[in-house]
Amino acid sequence: MYLTLDDGSPGKPVTITVTKYEQRQPTYQELDSAIARDIEWQRAQDGGVIPVAGLKARLTYVPGDARTVYLPLSQDSYYSFVYSAPAETYDSYLPTFQHLLKSLRLYRERR
Repeated sequence: MYLTLDDGSPGKPVTITVTKYEQRQPTYQELDSAIARDIEWQRAQDGGVIPVAGLKARLTYVPGDARTVYLPLSQDSYYSFVYSAPAETYDSYLPTFQHLLKSLRLYRERR
């Protein structure tokens, strides 16, 4: 995947954000709370469970605007993958986000 920063375009940019959340972080929210926040604050719809990297991830989405995929790593950590775009370009860039999720592989550290 190739991403380019474009500060010159007006309006809402197309964004894909990957964030890891861990319980020790001051801004950490439990996974169920984060999903509930999306549904309440963003008026997102619950997309249910989808497979990502061989794990069961949760999807929330605002049709034609944004998608968030929550991928649990353990009881106290997870990744969020967020795709957001203007309505007129949302469908054009959605396959890139879907490819990211489909091709994602997680490697655990050996201890």
